[in-house]
Amino acid sequence: MAPRPAVPGEFRLGGPVLLLALCAATLGTVVAWEHEPLGTTLVIGLSAALAVFGAGLVVSAFFGRLGGGTVVAVVLTGMMLGGASVLPDNITTSWADTRWRPVAASAVRDGYELGSGNAELDLGGIRLEEGQTVSTSVEAGAGQIRVIVPTEARVRITAEVGMGAFTYDAPRVDNGDARDESWGGVGQERTETYLPPDGVEPVGTVELRVEMGLGHVAVERA
Repeated sequence: MAPRPAVPGEFRLGGPVLLLALCAATLGTVVAWEHEPLGTTLVIGLSAALAVFGAGLVVSAFFGRLGGGTVVAVVLTGMMLGGASVLPDNITTSWADTRWRPVAASAVRDGYELGSGNAELDLGGIRLEEGQTVSTSVEAGAGQIRVIVPTEARVRITAEVGMGAFTYDAPRVDNGDARDESWGGVGQERTETYLPPDGVEPVGTVELRVEMGLGHVAVERA
């Protein structure tokens, strides 16, 4: 429905309503920023803005006038609210740089977690025996995960990427060749097994599950 024509002397509500909506969105976001994940924080702020727009539309039915720009702002806010509502809960509002470096196979935890940021899991220093299997997982909401695995270990990886990319950087062999692998996209999950470089006898197995909501996963040899 097109906005009704302006009446001379009629008060325009568009500017004040937009300003109040921006203030409501800012206030809602600030209140939730320290306590909620990013998606929930944005939903609270945008919902507050939509509430102000809704109140403005009701008021304009009796007093003043809202123009087409306000309608466009309502539609855009609704679209952003829909996008924010589907963000993974483990994407946090804070950004962290984290490094885990277990010194022995027995010190490897069952799982490692990061909200948003850069994480490195360095397993290059552990020593595996023949027939020994070490299993672990790394999960992050957004950012980058880098995992370093022992040179001589068989590595079985299950990587799940909501949106982003996965890279396996193989060591360079004598002729300069390397069996690198990379893939990416939306809603991707793959399971692959990687053997040690040519000339290295396999010893032990590392089972790794990596989950990334939005970002990049990199696996490389020590």
